[in-house]
Amino acid sequence: MIDGIVLKNIAYDLNDKLVGGRVDKITQPERDELLIHIRAGGKKQRLLLSAQASMPRVHLTYKNKVNPQTPPSFCMLLRKYIGNGRILSIEQLGMERIIKITLEQLNELGDLCRYGLIIEIMGKHSNIILVNDQGIVLDSIKRIGYNISSVRQVFPNKTYELPPNQDKKDITLLTSARELKDDLSIFNDDIFKGLYQLFTGISPFMANHICFTCGIDSNSHIESLTDGHYDLLFKTIEKIQK
Repeated sequence: MIDGIVLKNIAYDLNDKLVGGRVDKITQPERDELLIHIRAGGKKQRLLLSAQASMPRVHLTYKNKVNPQTPPSFCMLLRKYIGNGRILSIEQLGMERIIKITLEQLNELGDLCRYGLIIEIMGKHSNIILVNDQGIVLDSIKRIGYNISSVRQVFPNKTYELPPNQDKKDITLLTSARELKDDLSIFNDDIFKGLYQLFTGISPFMANHICFTCGIDSNSHIESLTDGHYDLLFKTIEKIQK
């Protein structure tokens, strides 16, 4: 399962391998999937971006796929704007399950323009969105209109907005065991559920893993935690923050 913590490491790895590279080819083998061929560091790389509801993901791949005879309209739009673009950065937005690839390319007038390719990895709400340097949506692999969502729309000429964060805290900003205790103690629940509800970017699996690393029963109630337990939890979270 890809959560914010896993995606942080994926973004770091992709940034290390692909920044400075140029887009060589863009294909859309599936309705909700892109394959971007990139020349970077003297190597040819294939970057898979998937907005599939059942298995959204971002990763390098050695596999190629058969493409439709006529490229979909979103694929054609990407070729127009970033078809020979140079990758400037690949970053995670906060601790959200969102990666933004920033590219630059000359337009038809010879002016250097910047674009952002945003990949949202959020189950059935996953999407791939192209924005200009002002954050205006040029198009997306899934258009989300008012008939689909009254909370957040994604379609051309609309300003890109991050998905609602459910008022969770960024785990990378936690500063002490005492702060963790104060924040976690408001939940009347099991420990792993409290961690999952408190922090953005944490899946139930990761919350359980944090407890396991500390030797704490994740299904125990939060009230059972001692100051020593909070020290262990904070030290484990500190390792995640790096």
